[in-house]
Amino acid sequence: MHAYRNRPQKISQNAILEKKKLLGQKVSGLIDMGLGLEDAENELKEAKGLINKQKAKTKVNRSANRFKAAVLSVEDEFERFSMEVNYDLVNPLDFKLKLFTGMVLLVVSILIWVHLLLNSVWKQSNGLPKNTFLNQFLLWLEDSVGVGFLSAGVLSAITLYMLLAVVKGNVKFGQQFNGFFTIHPMKRNETLMNSFLFNVSLAMIATLSTIQFVTEEFSQYARLTTVQYIFGTKQKYMTFYDYFYETQTFEMIFLCFSAIFIVCNCIFGKSRPFELKSIQKLKGLADKVSFGLVPE
Repeated sequence: MHAYRNRPQKISQNAILEKKKLLGQKVSGLIDMGLGLEDAENELKEAKGLINKQKAKTKVNRSANRFKAAVLSVEDEFERFSMEVNYDLVNPLDFKLKLFTGMVLLVVSILIWVHLLLNSVWKQSNGLPKNTFLNQFLLWLEDSVGVGFLSAGVLSAITLYMLLAVVKGNVKFGQQFNGFFTIHPMKRNETLMNSFLFNVSLAMIATLSTIQFVTEEFSQYARLTTVQYIFGTKQKYMTFYDYFYETQTFEMIFLCFSAIFIVCNCIFGKSRPFELKSIQKLKGLADKVSFGLVPE
């Protein structure tokens, strides 16, 4: 939905020239940041002593992360500027499709939230869920004649959506706190191998916890399954883990973190087409903007 809200608009020739000038200034600033990063790396090589080397290394890492975040921001602006310059070539259906997809996923997120509150947080006096909500829907689908297979498809889609949200959230979180975390963006045909491997590893790590979470929240639908036996019986009553299950710790952490990042996302950010390029390519971008190679 952020992509639709910030979609390119048809602008006047004067606005094109003004934006081109502004982009040139930003790119020049990025090149200065890159040169400053090279100086910091040279200081690291010349640093003596373990403490001084560690301080210099921390400074380099934070500067590099901030530089990457700045590059991503400028590239986002340049891509949008290019579409505004060539507005006649922009397909408006792409952004309408993104809006529709965003609205569907927003509904899914709200349903997961409501289900979590009714099924895990809001309990009756006897300890049973106040309402099993999506469990009832999946059981109804399972018992429906001819469409029982849809229940497994719906649960698989919810699980996949949560895994993709982990990868997307990692990029958004890394960009907001760019001085402390390395950004690993993914974009079609422009994803670096280290970013690809990082996100695949992240998804694999998150898979186990996501399956555990989904199994616990959809325990009625997942009854008599192997995964329910592993997470809902064996692990649930193990020493140390039983406390977290009894106090609903995992669900509370999920609710708190999701609420925090919903607020942060509304305050800070729009969706950006992330990509990480070398300084040489960045200088090529500067030449395009500075010397008027962008079509007017």
